Amino acid sequence: QNKNEICGYDFQLLQFYIALILQIKIPTLRNDLAFIKIYKQKEIIEELTENHLVLSSKNLALFMNGEVILINDISIVNIYKKYTNIIGYDEYILQNKNGTPLSKNGLSQLYSKFTLKYLNKSISTNVLRKIISQK
Repeated sequence: QNKNEICGYDFQLLQFYIALILQIKIPTLRNDLAFIKIYKQKEIIEELTENHLVLSSKNLALFMNGEVILINDISIVNIYKKYTNIIGYDEYILQNKNGTPLSKNGLSQLYSKFTLKYLNKSISTNVLRKIISQK
């Protein structure tokens, strides 16, 4: 399937899950996730200046503010591989149906919407980050 074949609610839920995975693995991540693009390792020819995520066969490398954070969990790598089958590469990880990047406010609303639905409490990205970092 591609993102145009998935209904709006299901696409939002999928993006919530994708964002939550990174948020749990990297608790210091803020709403900057809204503007991160994903690339295949082979596509990186020259140094990129913006924050981005590079997917290889064995890991995810998140380039944020001059730092590199490696995620070597193969189950997460496989989830992101399946996700890129839907959205493609050289795309924003979190996006609206028309392909534009989800805003920082949009990401916060996404968290609030699904945490309210499944946890009966609206939790923003900032509160979630604090909860995760305390564990």
